Amino acid sequence: MGHWQPTKRPRVKRWRHVTDSLGGGASVADVLAATLDAIGESLLRAGTDATVQDVASLLLRLPAAAGHADFAAALRRLGLDVSGEPGVSELTSAFSDEVDRVVERTRARSDLGELAQMAAIETLAATVRHRAPGEQVTAPAVVRARLAACSSGNAFAGLAADFLGRFTTRWLSYQLSREVSGHVGPDKRFQELREERKFAAESGLRARIAAMVVRDVAGEWLRRVGNAELAKSSDVRDLLNRSVAAIAIELRRAAAS
Repeated sequence: MGHWQPTKRPRVKRWRHVTDSLGGGASVADVLAATLDAIGESLLRAGTDATVQDVASLLLRLPAAAGHADFAAALRRLGLDVSGEPGVSELTSAFSDEVDRVVERTRARSDLGELAQMAAIETLAATVRHRAPGEQVTAPAVVRARLAACSSGNAFAGLAADFLGRFTTRWLSYQLSREVSGHVGPDKRFQELREERKFAAESGLRARIAAMVVRDVAGEWLRRVGNAELAKSSDVRDLLNRSVAAIAIELRRAAAS
């Protein structure tokens, strides 16, 4: 995570439980639940983080933009500097650049915002790269069609769930990375790096599975606001708050089962 340091540990006793869970061979589900118990308020602040809101708002408006007759013009109205009908690389680059410009204007850069930006770019790339046999995924028309298909119903809900699943995965990795590294080596939980990587992979999978609950949250949200393109900042904040709370519940439920 570059120069960042994971969130400070204000509740030493609670974080000790994370350390003990890792060292004691607890299941991945139990370690994730312990992490939420220790510093879960950091994840729950995502909905009130200005940059996370900006990232989510921009991402969720892209499918509606793809439905406009002039896709490039619609993207420019959202702040994305594209030369014409964009392919995958141009679209993801323009998205990232616009988030950077917004952060520079608002001076609202945050760790959560950086995690959201990376998760959104991953989600955007994965969405437009999903292809049928024989399709040229880099073709601008395919990129646009893939995005436009996510403007309503289950596809929109899936886009939101994918983004928040990737965001949660990154948050967990960010919080646990330094702690996990202390449990690698002879006579420790992860005797080899491949075991650490396996733990990280399962953590990510569990986060993505937990985020499936966002499909219901996002579906109901879209029915209420009608069109993500018209959603107010308070609407986006509500979606984020409800989504991360639901993901946290699912992660804790997995540990209890």
